Amino acid sequence: MRSRVSLCRLELLLLLLAGWFFFEDRAVAESTPASVNAITITVSPNPAKVKQKVTLTAKVTTDNKAATGGTVTFFDGKIQLANAQVVGKKPAKGYKTGTATLTTIVAPGSHSLTAVYGGTAKSPKIVRSKPVVLKITGKTGSTTKLAAKANAQHPKNYDFTASVHGLGLLAPQGTADITDITTNTDLGTAPLDAKTVLHSFAKARVTSASGMPVQSVVADFNGDGFPDVATANASFNFGDKMAVFLGKADGSFQTPVLYPAGYFASGIVAGDFNNDGILDLAIMSQGGSTGNAGDVDLYLGNGDGTFKAALNYVIGGLPVAVAMGDYNRDGILDFATTDYFANTASVSLGKGDGTFKPPVSYPVGSGPYFIATADFNGDHRLDLAIVNENVSTVSVLLGKGDGTFQAQKTYHTGNQVEFVTTGDLNLDGKQDIVVANYADQTVGVLLGKGDGTFQDQVTYPVGGADFGIAVGDLNGDGKPDLAVAYYMPPKVGVLVGKGDGTFKTVRDYDTGQSQSYAATIADLNGDGASDLIISDLHASISVLLNDTGAKAVLTDVTVPGTSQDVEQIVAGYSGSARYKLSKSKPIKVNGSGGR
Repeated sequence: MRSRVSLCRLELLLLLLAGWFFFEDRAVAESTPASVNAITITVSPNPAKVKQKVTLTAKVTTDNKAATGGTVTFFDGKIQLANAQVVGKKPAKGYKTGTATLTTIVAPGSHSLTAVYGGTAKSPKIVRSKPVVLKITGKTGSTTKLAAKANAQHPKNYDFTASVHGLGLLAPQGTADITDITTNTDLGTAPLDAKTVLHSFAKARVTSASGMPVQSVVADFNGDGFPDVATANASFNFGDKMAVFLGKADGSFQTPVLYPAGYFASGIVAGDFNNDGILDLAIMSQGGSTGNAGDVDLYLGNGDGTFKAALNYVIGGLPVAVAMGDYNRDGILDFATTDYFANTASVSLGKGDGTFKPPVSYPVGSGPYFIATADFNGDHRLDLAIVNENVSTVSVLLGKGDGTFQAQKTYHTGNQVEFVTTGDLNLDGKQDIVVANYADQTVGVLLGKGDGTFQDQVTYPVGGADFGIAVGDLNGDGKPDLAVAYYMPPKVGVLVGKGDGTFKTVRDYDTGQSQSYAATIADLNGDGASDLIISDLHASISVLLNDTGAKAVLTDVTVPGTSQDVEQIVAGYSGSARYKLSKSKPIKVNGSGGR
């Protein structure tokens, strides 16, 4: 009996102590104010000229002290420009702790620029800066082409059509003047018809990649404001390369600079992995530098477009894809990979100095081929989506915010699914999933419900065996569109979004390559329009610049000279407030029979 009483007293004492600790911890928690984040943005120079480098600098503080990590997202109105990491305690020369910087070029016109800080686990509040208005002066280029055909009622006369294409999303306005330069005769002027406006892409510009580019990323690696491109160049031999193309802001590039990579380098991401303010590159190789185990090679940036020798991080197995994000919300970038034969996704947490903790693996479906990351349930914690080629599913792993993940939940896709990306396709504020069903030649859309679950896949046919997909607004209507790269035929398909998660019929464009593989969307020439970058396993990248066209038609025109005379005719575009004037190449027609 005595031992029983003693035990009861002990239990009561433990309960009282537990209660005391509970209320004490609660009182401490309630008495400790939440950390306060703040952010401001400066823009320099302001105003600026077309294709002049503009620097956006966000200053982030937590409790009135410089923040030492986290991600800042820069916006132009509602358009996301780019992400940048907050500089940590060991900034590179020219950078300051607590700042995040973006260098870019911006289209003509007025822009409302803001910066959003996503917070960290210790200071989770998301804050947005007050807007800064930036004015860009100048004009972007235009091109004009002229075509002629016989007039239906008077066959000796001509109907001339001048097609004007401006680099940007605004429709060209103004007039086209038709001139016979052989006789120096003005044949007439016609206005550009608003009913003929068409958003399209110019003829592909193909650049040798000195390798076999599988994927590409776009960022400003040398700080000149011009977008650059880096590719992971894969092959089935040792001696794979990473290629860095410094941009010229017109869709062309300097000769690529090559860096050694591991066996079959098939994944690439860009980010500031050591929080020094300078962008770095991470390349995932299926066989590593020795071929024995898969690895991720980290190339720390120098800030001038060059990179240090790779830091090799062995992850083992056969990784085939890589993604990055701050999975534990400590303000430092991490990366995630998929292992094709192990049927796993692995997460490696960054230490903030360019090194990483050992990977932690999570089971997914059979043959995980690609990986994407986004916040699927609105809890401000990054989640993972992995497509499983062998079982035609997509696995969704919800993040816990501490770098670990819940067990997968799977959804059906089409046959031989090989790519996944994310975006808010129906503009409801919830992230959706897009997959490439290679064998079916379809794009699959799974609309998110906002709680980490998804509706059944809806498919859209495309014009080839699709592999890579990119999401972005390609026509300036504020609605997400899709760019889909086909392995065969070498084309890229564009599906214009309706804004409700559905898409119009695909329209295909030639890439000028042997085989297309992956698609990336970015504004390469600073005209405010998203361009396409397509990687080709046969040694090239292809750029398709976005343009907007309109036509002017002049009908039943009498051309000087006899029917035996050959006249050279040109069309001159007047230009507008947005676009520079341009002139077509001459075309040859016979005279109409007059003097």
